[in-house]
Amino acid sequence: MLTTVAAHYPARNQMLIDAGALALSKDTGAAHLGGDICFGAVQNYPGLKLFSISQEHGLITSENPIAFENFPISSLLQIVPNHSCLTAALFPTYHVIEDDQVVDEWTPMRGW
Repeated sequence: MLTTVAAHYPARNQMLIDAGALALSKDTGAAHLGGDICFGAVQNYPGLKLFSISQEHGLITSENPIAFENFPISSLLQIVPNHSCLTAALFPTYHVIEDDQVVDEWTPMRGW
């Protein structure tokens, strides 16, 4: 899931993204396994954690200070949701990406 950094909150060590429960679901994954509950992984940044979501926004934090200069407002982040079925069900098309390029567009089958 591709999302945009919408705001920085340095005093709280948080970033706001424009993807929330409608795009990612509220599934916290395998919570029964213990550990920190989060709503998805931030691809290529294992220290970042998507720890809170509302309907259309999410908050990312880290145990270490976030280098906000590496994530300017409007930059893109890839989120791997905990439950891809819920995420996939919300979109009318999927963009297939290889090497940062859109190489195809898929339309899901509906009406099962």
